[in-house]
Parts: sequence; C-alpha cells; structure tokens
Amino acid sequence: MALRMYFDETVSSLVRDDISPTLGSPDAYEGPGAGGSVERKLYIYSDNFQRTYSQVQLTSLNSDEQVQIHYALDDNGQPGTWQTTVDLPDGNYQTPYPIWVRVTFAPTDEPTLRTDLRHWLQWLEAIAG
Repeated sequence: MALRMYFDETVSSLVRDDISPTLGSPDAYEGPGAGGSVERKLYIYSDNFQRTYSQVQLTSLNSDEQVQIHYALDDNGQPGTWQTTVDLPDGNYQTPYPIWVRVTFAPTDEPTLRTDLRHWLQWLEAIAG
C-alpha cells in the first residue's frame, strides 16, 4: 500500500483519494459566506513497513479564486508555517504523521460555501533494507 491520509491518529477513517476513489470519506470543508478560514489536522500513514519514502510532497489539486488551500507541518500540536505545497520528512510513516490543512474561503453571496478537497501526495519509495 502507498502513503494515505486519514482523519484520525488511529488511522481508522481514510480520506478519499485517487488511489481508491470509492474508499473513505471526502475531506469536506464548509465556510461562511462572509469568508474566513477553517483548519484541520490530518495524518499521513503507510501500513507497508517494507518501504521508506523520500521527497514526500503534499499540495492541493483544487485551489482556486474562491477557495485557497494551505498546508503546515505540525509544530508541537500547532500548525507551523503555512504553504501551498509542503515538503515532508523522509521516513517509513509507520507512525501516523500529523499535517495541518487550512482552507480559506473568499466572500460570496451564498450563506455558506462548501468544498471537497483533493490532496495530491507524491513521493519516491524504496524497499527498506
């Protein structure tokens, strides 16, 4: 299995992705029509303990004028520096790795604005040994 994102540290609730588009739940956000930001902590994990991952990078496939997506590495339970693309450390990801997501909604005439994020997680992998 590849690296996957989860809603929880126990890796029991999978974030839907392009690897298995029928599994898990969409990473959905709702913001006020007046605009504003919503933040959430997600976790990256791999159950393939024979692999190590390098050059791990996370970005969004659906930022636009209405919705801006940023990521931050976890800094002792708080988000670090927000970036549109974040580089993660090399490793095997046997322990769920926390990553923060911030969605900023532009003001709109609608009472609320909802979006399902599409995260793009890419990496190089090698057999551990």
